[in-house]
Amino acid sequence: MQQKTVVVLELMQEINKCCEENGIAYTCGGLFPRALVKHEDLIIQQGVIYVDVNDIRSLVELLGNSSKSNREIEFADGMNNYTFFSARYIDSSTTFINNRSILLYEKPGIHVEILPVIHTDPDEESGNDGLLFGNKRIKANSFYAAVDHYTKDRNEDAPSYVQDATGEVKAFEHSLITDTEKRFFNGFEIQISKDINKLFDLLYLKEDGTVSYPRFPRIDNIITAEVSYKELMKSFGDIAEWGNIIDSQLSRIDELNNRIDQREEKIQGILDEVRQLYAKKK
Repeated sequence: MQQKTVVVLELMQEINKCCEENGIAYTCGGLFPRALVKHEDLIIQQGVIYVDVNDIRSLVELLGNSSKSNREIEFADGMNNYTFFSARYIDSSTTFINNRSILLYEKPGIHVEILPVIHTDPDEESGNDGLLFGNKRIKANSFYAAVDHYTKDRNEDAPSYVQDATGEVKAFEHSLITDTEKRFFNGFEIQISKDINKLFDLLYLKEDGTVSYPRFPRIDNIITAEVSYKELMKSFGDIAEWGNIIDSQLSRIDELNNRIDQREEKIQGILDEVRQLYAKKK
């Protein structure tokens, strides 16, 4: 099992412990349903969980108090292609650079994304220009405002909605996060809906009956469990510094080559004069 998958599973264990100790219901999403339903040995480089919007504030605050030095919480800064507000529980000793979300986060590390199950259809409520969708950006410090917006005066019996694996907003049966069980994945326990096939269909099944998985991993992603993002950026700085040194030395070499060319011209001129004098003596 790749170390990147191990990092994701370790983060999942910490989230699971936190949820169990505080009575927070959730289910795994992302590639886990695909791996378990299709019995595929996938490389998991990014975790996803779904949590009721009423619990998401408590969960991120609890995780934010982690005693581990390499754990951080960060909120999405929403853009046009990022419809749901969310949080990430990050291992800051790693690197996770996805070209689709590089502008959304300041701390790109391998992570578990925490997505809310909301009780309002965002399309009916606000269309494409609402508080959290379309062209409006969500500032990191607006995460709690977004949570408040979707928890205020909401009917808990109303249909729920989530963002599926391809980014589309879909209706969601709330029992998928409340009626769960423990399953083993590569020796780690994860919590997932008992009706895992229904969860699979929700996340991956399109209206035409075809299955669509998220296009991940992409070849232009930079994901590693061995080097932190900060160290990686520092190495780029070192590379830039060495680049300046190399450019300086190349300039020096060009200068020396010019001097050599000038000396060769002088020598050639002297030789030409010697040849002319020798010819005259003949």
